Amino acid sequence: LGNARKDDTVVLLSHSGNTKELVGVLHEMSNRGIYTAAIVGSENSDLGQGADVTLVASISEKEILGVVPSRSIISQEAVVNAVASEIVDRSSFSKEDFRINHPGGSLGNLLNKATEKR
Repeated sequence: LGNARKDDTVVLLSHSGNTKELVGVLHEMSNRGIYTAAIVGSENSDLGQGADVTLVASISEKEILGVVPSRSIISQEAVVNAVASEIVDRSSFSKEDFRINHPGGSLGNLLNKATEKR
C-alpha cells in the first residue's frame, strides 16, 4: 500500500463488501487521492458505496456451510478475468510484453522458446 500512487488503481475484492481491513484500505486510498475499484457481492456495502467504481459479482446460492467463501471467489475470479481480458484487448500489451515481464514459469518458458525459434 505504501507504493500506491495517484496514477494507480487499487482493486478491492470482498464478497460482503464490509471486510474491516479492506474498508480501512479504501479510506486510506481515498484520502491519498488514489482511484479505487471494488468487486463485491452487494453494491449496498461499505466498499460498494465508497469505491470510485463498483462491479457486483453476486451469487445465487449460499456459500458452503453458509459461511465458507467458495462460490463468491469463483464469481469474483470470473469478473477479474473478464476485466483483465478487456484491458489487454484495449491496450497494446502483447505476448512480447508478457514474456519480458514474466520470463519464468511455464508461460514465460513457452514464450521464450517461441522467441528463440524466430
